Amino acid sequence: MSKTIWASAGDLFQTITLVSPSASQGTMGGVSEDGLAFATVRAGIKPLSGRELALAKERVVEVTHQITIRYLAGVHANQHVSFGTRTFIILAVTNKQENNRELEILAKELYV
Repeated sequence: MSKTIWASAGDLFQTITLVSPSASQGTMGGVSEDGLAFATVRAGIKPLSGRELALAKERVVEVTHQITIRYLAGVHANQHVSFGTRTFIILAVTNKQENNRELEILAKELYV
């Protein structure tokens, strides 16, 4: 039987904000994409390289980072992650081991 290792609190040392898109109508009739903070949580952000990147790209094209958080219902690929001045577009969310303990987020960093 294999032993499952979960991220410890020490591995989740960055604070991120999950942002849900919300369309709002401007005064001139146009629609703009604003974001609403969904949750602010502790996370581990890891850039992917080498073999990890190759394996992740088999699942999602253009993935650049893996973000790990404690399980939180409602996290999905329509959202993005705000980390300081950086923004990551969520490409895929996996409930590791399907036991509602930890989420693995595959994301692409937006470069401005």
